[in-house]
Amino acid sequence: MLRLPRARRNVDFDELFWQAAKFLVVGAANTLVALGTIIFTINFFGFGDVAANLSGYTIGLTLGFILNRHWTFQAIDRRSISLVIGYLAAFAVSYALNLIVVLVVLETGTDHLLAQVCGIPAYTGAFFLLCRFVVFRHVRNAS
Repeated sequence: MLRLPRARRNVDFDELFWQAAKFLVVGAANTLVALGTIIFTINFFGFGDVAANLSGYTIGLTLGFILNRHWTFQAIDRRSISLVIGYLAAFAVSYALNLIVVLVVLETGTDHLLAQVCGIPAYTGAFFLLCRFVVFRHVRNAS
């Protein structure tokens, strides 16, 4: 079960910076892998858009979880199932925030592609903060 963290008075901003940098690298890697998977499954297996997208996101999220767990937050001493559930919940909340931002921006008459781009910082920021302070909250990483 997810529990919200207690307030921490001492945040190591150097640690936070390096974790954020690693999180962005992991995000770029899993985005490339997910996109590659989508393209591959469409072109070589004849998947439709929904099946290809689901395949890409599944592989991308799995890669992101593994890399963030082991490299970004070094949470290898925790039980996997609780971290997986927390990670998926953090993804769902972040994705919902992304979608809200995109829909609000679209209501202003903004171009569809620009609206999608506007949702990215909300998604990325929320996902990082939830991973850092909720999912992997116990970790003290010395980077």
